[in-house]
Amino acid sequence: ASPEGDAADAVLRFREAASPEAYRLAAHVAAVAPTTPPVMRLVQAAVGPPADLGHLMEVFLGGLMHELDACGADRPPHHRRFDFTDDARRVLLSAVSPKELLRTAEAATRHIEAAVGRALVFPAWVGHPDGAAVIDDTARSFGWLREQVLTRLGIPSADAGPVTPGPEPTVTRADGPADSADAGSDEAYDDAPGEFLPVGWTKLRPEDPESLGRFRLRARSADGWPHLTMYLAEDEEGTLATVRAPLRLSTRDPETARDLVRTEAECLTRMRGMHAPALLGVAGLTEGELPWIAAVCVHSRADVPASPPAPNLRAVLAEHTQTIPEGLFLRIGRGLAEAVAAAHSRGLVHGSLSPLTVLVTDRDIRLVGWSTATIDGVDSAHQELLPRSDTYLEAGDGRPRTPQSDVYAVGALLLALLSGRWSDPRADDPERGPLAEPGISPVLVRMLWRCLEHDPALRPSATVLAEAFAAAAAGRPYPGPGVPADESGTVVGGHYRLTRRLHTGMTSTTWSAVHETQGRGVALKLFAPRRSGTASGEEEFLAAARQLAALEIPGMVRVSDYGLHEGRPYLVTDAVDGEALAQPLDLALGALPVEEIRDIGGQLARTLAELHEHGLLHLDLNPSTVVLRRDGRVLVTDPGLCVTGPSRITMRRRLRVRDTPGFLPPYRSHEELSESAAVDRRSDLYSLGCLLYAMVTGAAPDVAVVTPGATEARRRSYPRPELPSGYSPALEALVVDLLEADPADRPANAAEVLARLTGADTDDRELITVHRAVRNADPHGARMGAVLRAVIDQVLSGELTGRYDLKQLAKTERTNLGALVEMAVQREFRFEDGDAMDFRIADIEVDCRFSHALGGWLFPPETLGHICLLVWADDDRSRWSVGLLRVRREWLNAGYNRDRKATLRAEHRNKIAWLWHDAELQENVLLHLSDTDREAVFASTSGQGRLNEFFRRVQGRRIGRAVLRTVVGQRDYMKRVRGNGGSRSALRNEGIIILGDHEAHRRVALQLGLPVPQEGEFVSARVAPAPPGDDRPSAELDDRLWCVASPDDPVHRAPVI
Repeated sequence: ASPEGDAADAVLRFREAASPEAYRLAAHVAAVAPTTPPVMRLVQAAVGPPADLGHLMEVFLGGLMHELDACGADRPPHHRRFDFTDDARRVLLSAVSPKELLRTAEAATRHIEAAVGRALVFPAWVGHPDGAAVIDDTARSFGWLREQVLTRLGIPSADAGPVTPGPEPTVTRADGPADSADAGSDEAYDDAPGEFLPVGWTKLRPEDPESLGRFRLRARSADGWPHLTMYLAEDEEGTLATVRAPLRLSTRDPETARDLVRTEAECLTRMRGMHAPALLGVAGLTEGELPWIAAVCVHSRADVPASPPAPNLRAVLAEHTQTIPEGLFLRIGRGLAEAVAAAHSRGLVHGSLSPLTVLVTDRDIRLVGWSTATIDGVDSAHQELLPRSDTYLEAGDGRPRTPQSDVYAVGALLLALLSGRWSDPRADDPERGPLAEPGISPVLVRMLWRCLEHDPALRPSATVLAEAFAAAAAGRPYPGPGVPADESGTVVGGHYRLTRRLHTGMTSTTWSAVHETQGRGVALKLFAPRRSGTASGEEEFLAAARQLAALEIPGMVRVSDYGLHEGRPYLVTDAVDGEALAQPLDLALGALPVEEIRDIGGQLARTLAELHEHGLLHLDLNPSTVVLRRDGRVLVTDPGLCVTGPSRITMRRRLRVRDTPGFLPPYRSHEELSESAAVDRRSDLYSLGCLLYAMVTGAAPDVAVVTPGATEARRRSYPRPELPSGYSPALEALVVDLLEADPADRPANAAEVLARLTGADTDDRELITVHRAVRNADPHGARMGAVLRAVIDQVLSGELTGRYDLKQLAKTERTNLGALVEMAVQREFRFEDGDAMDFRIADIEVDCRFSHALGGWLFPPETLGHICLLVWADDDRSRWSVGLLRVRREWLNAGYNRDRKATLRAEHRNKIAWLWHDAELQENVLLHLSDTDREAVFASTSGQGRLNEFFRRVQGRRIGRAVLRTVVGQRDYMKRVRGNGGSRSALRNEGIIILGDHEAHRRVALQLGLPVPQEGEFVSARVAPAPPGDDRPSAELDDRLWCVASPDDPVHRAPVI
């Protein structure tokens, strides 16, 4: 065989054995070889993610390279030079485009030139043609690397002579992203920042803005999330910053885009530059503007702005060749635990911790990626937008995210870091895996494994974890938590053994506990030390606790014991059998039965009246502190915030207001947000008003903040909350009065509230009966949503007409849509025919009105005084709503159409008693495709060809059956989807999988981080084998891990599912 054939065989064997990243990296190294190991590192840095040091080791040990200068075997390893054979080089260079090879060579050249005269070992770094003589700043430029690559590629150089040394143009794109995979490489960055486009950043695209606010954009991150684009920027003073902007999302869903930015801004504001990047600016939180947020760029040397960007955990592990030193591990562990503990103390739960969201500086740990964080116990509604790895998330069971969720992630991250591989620690054997790591305290490692306990109550807190790391770093044994209630089994006050953590708040932790001698169950609330802080503070707490314990209020949990345990106050109350009011509110998605609302409100008013008579205020009344017992009694729990009233807000925990749009936190009164305003019993009544409003509408009121010093005109300019129709004017007046901004305008006391709640005034019993009957038949709106989707698809008849847009309907068809909706609703819910109206619900006459426009319902004269079922569906927005209204003449517009039908006045739309409001309608994907994609789909003359192209272009989205019927143009579309000749088999060679609604496919979608197909839906996606250590969500298919492919991933034949 010829030498060239041998080389080709050797390269082929290497390609089959190595990862795709290593094969690509080998071509880049071959382009600049002969070279030394440090320069190989520079090449790997220039290639950028996903290539890392592990891939470089594959190249070095893959059998293609040989050492030069055998006589120099006595040189240190990093002084030795290595090269490929010319034949192997030719084969490798053909695998990568010349443009990409030149880019890598130029980046390596800039790295080297930046270090000339600075690094002591520099003469040994590169195999320079002139040997290893000392080289200074006046020596020949290392642009010869580029010339060498040009020669090998057969491209004539623009300059035949030697490259004249000269200063590199200053490029202000100076700092790489915090998650750059090589951000911690000192060879790549040491003492030379600001002179090249860093690894992980790319040039701005034509669609990118040139500036956002005062920040001029310099580069765009090559990585990151699809919904949040990150830029490198600088302000007018030259301060480097990272700016995030949801460019594409703001066009498609501007409110969600604003929510993501608003959440991150709130989190960074609360963190105040400690353990997170400092917030520099935020804008675009009002309608019509692009939202963005700017933060200080985090540097590896926290106090040296000229230092390189801080590496993330993945880069740190790669920098240390998968073996993290003990001292560094302890520093990272302590810093991470302290950062998470700081977030929890500020009411934040990160919820998406991963190797890329943890930045390591020389001083501390900084957390990034806050846009879907949980704030004050309220989870983000957009968690699914940002991909998260299940490796660092506790098993998803639908529970809200809590501080213990973050603790789980911290344990998983640190165990993976300790093991040297980014894998799921749950798959490791703790006796053979990281627990056996030498030098790390077994006590500390066992605590990390306790972070992964299935029961959150068994996990340590972030504070306890930080203390354990601090003790290990100081070389002293960890004595256990310095404060109680951080571990199950702790005995508090000598009697109460903690068994299960119930709730962790900003100032306290509530536990389920057992009295050791009596055996009875109790609830124990343990406060943070700062609750008292001083001797006088402890006395104040004990005095208030004695007063609480002396109370005998039937509607409030009894305080059976109290005291101080290791400096921390605690209260013991009787265990409560029942469910928090938050649970039925969450499940109802609308109003509770009116009798239940009046009963719950009345019992709460009685309890507050008695509490206030004893001179105490609760000041934390909300759905979580109200328990509904099985015997019908309503109990107020969580008495720990009770203070003597009137009082000042500074006596309790501070409350924070969101930056925009300036609304009160739920169940908090206006005066509670002022440092100077006094709170009194009317502050509790405001919270009671919020609870009544939530029980009627399903959500707390959105109330604009009114400061104590606001003018009367300004107070009156704010809209007053109103109740939907069906509730008595007296009940509505009571709720409105309770929600007045000025305490003086609220009822004087709880006794007055009780009297007004139990008055003789009546509600619209018929409307409330209809409301209850429909909601009982369809609690979550699944049936109604399916009916509306089916009616729209029926009238479009896409498989016969090819139509996908209601605008394509004829006028008569659009008019007939309302009648079709009426018939479909009656058929689905089996409503009886009505006499005067369309049908009867619970033996009550109800008319059905449908409109394409929200608020566009037309009411004929015969509906006056009757109940109407109002239906709205918008296929463009994929939303629908259904509500009830008793039609009144004064609520309608004065004008009529020719059929004497009138519309509802805009100011009275709040009178609609919503059954389901702004619910999700299954997306009509064809309607939302670009013109280019739609034309490409329908270009084929065959149904199979159209469907194949559709699945190529529509990936990662839930697709309904009607859409497929329209694309195929046949009712029997499923044979075009199946694997025996349909799209599943036709697209397999392109790496595309098509998931359906059966359980196995739904599970794969969940594991891959894709939308989960619901009944009658499909989701397509291109997949690729998951590289080792990749933290993208993955699923095991055909005995191999697969993940959703990125645009740069090569095409692999898809697995069979």
